[in-house]
Amino acid sequence: MEKVKFRVGEKMNFIKADIFAEPASFDLLTGILIDLGVNGFEIVDNKDFEEFLQSKEGNWDYIESSLLQLKNAKPRVTVYFEDNDTGREIFLSVKEKLDIITEVESDLFGDLVIEEQVVDENDWANNWKQFFKPFNIGDKLIVTPSWEAVYNPNRKILKIDPGSSFGTGQHQTTKLCLENLERHIHGGEKVLDVGCGSGILSVGAMLLGADSVCFGDISENAVKSAEENLNNNGIDKARYSAFLGDITKDKALLDSLGYDYDIICANIVADVLINMSDLFVKLLKKNGMLFASGIIVERVDEVRDALEKSGLQENYIEISEGWCIVTMSK
Repeated sequence: MEKVKFRVGEKMNFIKADIFAEPASFDLLTGILIDLGVNGFEIVDNKDFEEFLQSKEGNWDYIESSLLQLKNAKPRVTVYFEDNDTGREIFLSVKEKLDIITEVESDLFGDLVIEEQVVDENDWANNWKQFFKPFNIGDKLIVTPSWEAVYNPNRKILKIDPGSSFGTGQHQTTKLCLENLERHIHGGEKVLDVGCGSGILSVGAMLLGADSVCFGDISENAVKSAEENLNNNGIDKARYSAFLGDITKDKALLDSLGYDYDIICANIVADVLINMSDLFVKLLKKNGMLFASGIIVERVDEVRDALEKSGLQENYIEISEGWCIVTMSK
């Protein structure tokens, strides 16, 4: 399979939407957003920041003034949409859904006021960097932004710069996938990363001992970002391949991937996982494993049942802060 080639083009603008809501609704709200096709968000809750300031475990000499501003910030969930037809269609569906929720669940969600503005790619990519610091995942990995200097002889250093793609490892769905990769990669595995985002799962798999990885997404920005992150982590280009497109609709693309993967990572959303259940069975080799993540607790039974109906067997389900990963075997 040929690797994806990218052309240099104009920078893309993004629609930034601040959704002001009650913090108690954030878990449910983000689950709704993901089901509507939103694949990344920022959460600001001044109560969390108060706890951060008061933490007895804090170890810092100073706090930047920009961070202190969060103390009085209104609770909100911020999401970004590509400023094109597809992005605006998703944005419109989000606004319509929130209008409905406001009418029937205002006590939980609050007013759900949306403020929007257009920002350029550099603003999008750099806005959140002040909040992204190195952190450990599992027993073997330390995830760090590419601009931080980190040394830890006891862990594999996973450098990540998501750019305009989802995936810094801070979300529970990504953590669950990385922890399961650590648990089940023993050396020499062939891995497929479907819906790769920033490529963090592909990088993690290779650092943990996989022999090769194939990754892809329907977003050109995501695939480009993933390839850059593998290169930045010193992964040999001969050991990975990339694809761009929708394998549920493009059989030629699907066939080009091959049907012999030891592990498939699919950190997507419930509806897409259900839609792809039969494809996962085809892509896995016998005794291969699927890590299906990006699932809110309320929908885990639907996903598990669809995967079992396709012919996979459940190994276990893990839950973390309202999010689930379903691990299945062929």
